[in-house]
Amino acid sequence: MEAEELAVEWLRWVGFRDARRLADATPEGIAGTDVRAVAAFNPLPLEPSDLAALSRWATRHGAAAISFAFAGWTTDAYELAERLDVALVRFTFAGNVEASNAASRNLVAARGGA
Repeated sequence: MEAEELAVEWLRWVGFRDARRLADATPEGIAGTDVRAVAAFNPLPLEPSDLAALSRWATRHGAAAISFAFAGWTTDAYELAERLDVALVRFTFAGNVEASNAASRNLVAARGGA
């Protein structure tokens, strides 16, 4: 399963039942229909500017901002995500999806998951 498909499944699992991969809208990206959530996937470590742009777009549309990554986030990006309430979700080499900060753990808790 591709990373984007795993991300869509995780979004559905936490309650964004209408989540789908955007075919050609972005090179690597997913979002929920009705724009309840906007999510971005990047295989490289994300910088603060990436998360700031994601947060701005989500805020403008009243949506949750979620960042999926393999390589994680720079320290500055992680700290910014905490301030902006951007959920950070990491893919492991074993193919698991892990909530990586308070915002993403809150999404899991809201669905009643562990």
